[in-house]
Amino acid sequence: LTAAGCRRGQSTASWARLNHSIAEDGRVRADPQRPMLLFIELLFRSESDLFEFSTLWWPLSKHVHLNEEQTLEYRFAQSDSNPAMGLFVDSYRSRGYFQAVHKTSSAMKKFKAGVKTLRCPPALVGRSYFLSGVGFARRPSEPSFRSGHQTHGGDFLLLVEVVFRREKDLDEFLRRFKDLAMYVEQHEPDTLSYLLGHSDDHPNAVVVFERYRSKKAYSDVHRTSAAFQAFRQWFSAVEMSKQGSSWYELRSPYAEAT
Repeated sequence: LTAAGCRRGQSTASWARLNHSIAEDGRVRADPQRPMLLFIELLFRSESDLFEFSTLWWPLSKHVHLNEEQTLEYRFAQSDSNPAMGLFVDSYRSRGYFQAVHKTSSAMKKFKAGVKTLRCPPALVGRSYFLSGVGFARRPSEPSFRSGHQTHGGDFLLLVEVVFRREKDLDEFLRRFKDLAMYVEQHEPDTLSYLLGHSDDHPNAVVVFERYRSKKAYSDVHRTSAAFQAFRQWFSAVEMSKQGSSWYELRSPYAEAT
């Protein structure tokens, strides 16, 4: 992603390209009932532009919360390291639902029309995964909205993308991660989501999405547990490439407990 100035029309076109690539993906049409996990990174010219964009997203999130029971996660976050970068995290019961219901809703059409009116729409890149069925997702019991720029008190999110060089290492990772996720769900109440997705275009690529009630729930509890330390010791010796990013969730004023 680059944000060297703002060339109107370029970013708007990227929205169209992203939607086209998802809709025309061969795997999507071949197996539209598999659960879907979608990440979209957005780079804005400034933090103010990010917050302007978020006001367009709030009505859409309200619509999703009230009307889309098969939309499992629908979150917008701000980068921990770059205040001008945002992240959408969406998951759906099926890709078919994403295409037939979410993408075609009147709220989504209104949101896209609003994005086109922005003085400087964001540059973006999206990646989609199949949910593996391993891990868990829980919504917070007491969601809140933090107005203005005081965003760094919300849920702490981690995104870790991994590509294994050998298939057997991926198989062992899946076995070990399943055990770790079971431990986390049973012993870490402030770990709110712990999900694993498989890339839809690379057989040895996975993503781990983690959501914590606070950064300390990650650094002081999850990272220090014996279960995670054992998993990490094995993981660090495996031949693979990985990249990780951290974020703070921006809450919609319409968020409600479920």
